[in-house]
Amino acid sequence: MGNKFDALQTGRWLRMDKVKVEGVINELLEMSRQTEPTIESHSKEKVINAVKCKGNNGQPCTCNALVKCTSAINQDETVHITKKVCGEMVKISDIEQLGEYDIKRERVYSGCKKASNRRCTVVEECIESGRWQETYEGVKLNDEEGALNAETSYMICFHGDGILFFEDAGQMVRTYETGEVIRVKDYVTLEMLKNIENSEELKDILGVWQFREIISYSTKTSLPEYRDERNGRAITQADVDELNRVLNVYGINTPNRIAHFLAQAHVESGGGKYPLEQFDKGADVFEFFKKYEKGDNKISLGNVDDGDGAKYRGAGAIQMTGRDAYTAFSAYKDDHYIVDHGALYVAKKYYWEAGAFYWSVYKPGTANDDRYDLNKKCDENASVEDITGIVNGNRGDKIAERKKAYGYYSSQLNAVIENEVDE
Repeated sequence: MGNKFDALQTGRWLRMDKVKVEGVINELLEMSRQTEPTIESHSKEKVINAVKCKGNNGQPCTCNALVKCTSAINQDETVHITKKVCGEMVKISDIEQLGEYDIKRERVYSGCKKASNRRCTVVEECIESGRWQETYEGVKLNDEEGALNAETSYMICFHGDGILFFEDAGQMVRTYETGEVIRVKDYVTLEMLKNIENSEELKDILGVWQFREIISYSTKTSLPEYRDERNGRAITQADVDELNRVLNVYGINTPNRIAHFLAQAHVESGGGKYPLEQFDKGADVFEFFKKYEKGDNKISLGNVDDGDGAKYRGAGAIQMTGRDAYTAFSAYKDDHYIVDHGALYVAKKYYWEAGAFYWSVYKPGTANDDRYDLNKKCDENASVEDITGIVNGNRGDKIAERKKAYGYYSSQLNAVIENEVDE
């Protein structure tokens, strides 16, 4: 025991295989309990210093055991995982020192967007099964615990229905259909969307992606205030990250599904320039959208109150329309503002997700068969006219633009697949 303990003191344990690290630390703890009177305090200090976060005393944190949560109000916020080492709770620096039951966090996140009180908690009973899911297959940290995988391991928090995952994993989401937790795949790139700027023909026919941001709105007048009334800002990586997130969540995950979705979104919302359905210049917004409160529109859209036409006019990438659709989306997202504030709120907060929800969840659910299942239609190689008829109600609406957009996105997405195969 003396020789092994001496080796640990001199730091040789740091070079051992990652799977053995936890076992070595536990063995050291057991030895320290057995030989407490003879072990010097600096021996414990060496072990603690070797495993803890070094981001103190002005030094930046370079840990890879930092965890994010999908329900945190600040999506960039990270916290450390902590565990007891030599009798002290330590912020662990390296995932290789953690096992599936190491679920303690150093602190709460600054807020939880899904909790009723908007507060986060670190109560361990809120973690499903009291452990990390998807541990390193076939690898054990010790006799009882599986080792963690930085790319696939996650925890589920019941308190705010959050997925906790390691920062280096990128992003994780729960799919709408099965509830499966998956790592987000980047199907679409910023370059793919910006390349339209390099084609005069595409620019003339489709226009470039640009987002006209809503900075505030009035529910009384049903009018938004834009950051720039005439022009939108350039598309950013953050926009593409959100797009990829919703594509993963809503199963829009094949080249043909994505190409059709992007083609419809590009034309329906003018490439982000029109996050809200437009109405004639100088017209009264409530009078203009009375058309959605009459006859078949009133029935099919579920608009029952005076003013519902304007309140629940088209919004988001696919221009989701009607009280029924907004009510379903509100229930799905557990966000009452979707119904309370309607299109203005959806256009401001849920541009991509409202479109994906309509595409994969709401519209298919309005029929008692699969006639509106847009993902299935794409898999069956439905025409642009067929997809347009389901999304817009008019098979011929701006069909030349939609076909041009579909052709462009298909070529871009298929080129990515070909490159992946070649590699």
